[in-house]
This record gives sequence, structure tokens and C-alpha cells, in this order.
Amino acid sequence: MNAKAFSKRVAECAVLLLFAGGIGFSATGGGATETDGGGNRELRVTRMVEPVFPAGLTAQGILRGEVTVVFSVDPEGRLDDWLVLADTHEALARETVRALNQWQFEPVLAGGMPVWSRAQLRVTFEASGAVVTKTVIDSFDMLTGDRLKYPATVRVFGSLRELDRPPALKRDGAPLYPAELAGASAGGSALVEFFIDEKGRVRMPVIESADHGLLGIAAVDAVLKWEFEPPVRNGKPAVVRVKQRFDFKG
Repeated sequence: MNAKAFSKRVAECAVLLLFAGGIGFSATGGGATETDGGGNRELRVTRMVEPVFPAGLTAQGILRGEVTVVFSVDPEGRLDDWLVLADTHEALARETVRALNQWQFEPVLAGGMPVWSRAQLRVTFEASGAVVTKTVIDSFDMLTGDRLKYPATVRVFGSLRELDRPPALKRDGAPLYPAELAGASAGGSALVEFFIDEKGRVRMPVIESADHGLLGIAAVDAVLKWEFEPPVRNGKPAVVRVKQRFDFKG
């Protein structure tokens, strides 16, 4: 691996560590935006299409609601993936996703380089319009109970204990120890967080912590190849958020 590629991989790892819990974003009028002294920049929305309150709900006497969604943006500033975490009505979730798919972004910069990022947002709907707000959700429990403004259906669960049984791993693979660290490190560990969707696929992995950036990248590379039996809750397919620790020996 050449020096440029090595630096890029370290930068990618850094942003995953920094922003795994949800990142801030703000709408801009287009054009270049400023970075801090280290060449870092948060995710910016350059084009925001606001969700529209579905007329069909108004006809049913439903005048308000809420949707929480997690999404990822690639280094080109394109929406890469998304999951609805919780919603009060499926129609509001569909409208949120419709609008989100039309958003345009300036990607996160880490050390002056564009990198992958993951963010969470909450949309509060009123019959007169919708309010899109940035949310930083450090605890998955914030999506349930009294934390929600309106009674909602939680579509992504934060613990394997909430499932009927842990999803069985159908295809796995251990991470490869980075060649760049051979002879220079005694090993270490990395903690990766990811979602398992209704089809058993790994979605939007991020590095929660790592003793070295390249160990975190190796762990994510491995997890992306994994495949599970679909998670099940109350007899139905579900989506669950999980964490996996990897221990490396040098």
C-alpha cells in the first residue's frame, strides 16, 4: 500500500471513530464551506427537500407524528444507505425517506480528505408542515418510552436480548491483521457497531473504538462480509443494532 492510500485509510477510520454516535449537519447555500484548522468538516446539507405531511393522514384525523432515521453518506457526498429507526405512522416514514433521497450533501472531511459518515435525524410532522432536526442519540433507549414526543413503532432494536433468539451467523470471516503493523505492534482490539437487517445483512458498520486505526478498518472490512439468519422478534423479521469486539495478536 502506498503512502497516499495508507493516509486515506487512516483518515476514514478517524471519521468513523469521531462521528459514530451521530453527526451534526446544517443546511448551506451551496459552494465551499469552511474547515477547522486540521482540515476537518462536519456533514453539510447543500440541498434539503422538506417532507410533506401526507394528505391521506389528514383525512383520517391524524395531524401530527414523528420519524427517526439513521443514514450514511459516502465520500462523494451521496446518500449511501438508510434505516427508519422509529415512526408513528408508516406513511410518515415513507415520506421522510422520499425527501431524504433527494437531499444533497458535502461529505465529512477528516484531515482534508472526504470520508464516509453516519448520521441520525428526527422529523417532527404537523399537519401544517414538518420540522427536520439533527439528533445525536448516544443511547438507543432514547428511541423508546417517554423520550418520544408521540407514541411510535420502534423498527430497530438496540439489544439482542429483545429478540426471540440471537441471529445465527451464516457466513463469517476473521479480520486480517494489517500488514502495515507487522512487527510494529503487539496487537490490540477494535469495537464495531452495526445493524443486522430483516434479511440478515450487515448495514452501516462504524468503529466505536480501536487501539489503532488500521485495526478498526480491518474489523469493519471483516464485518461487511458477514451474513446472518434474519433476526426475529415476536415471530416476525426485525432489525437489530449490535456490537462486536475483535482482539488482534501481532
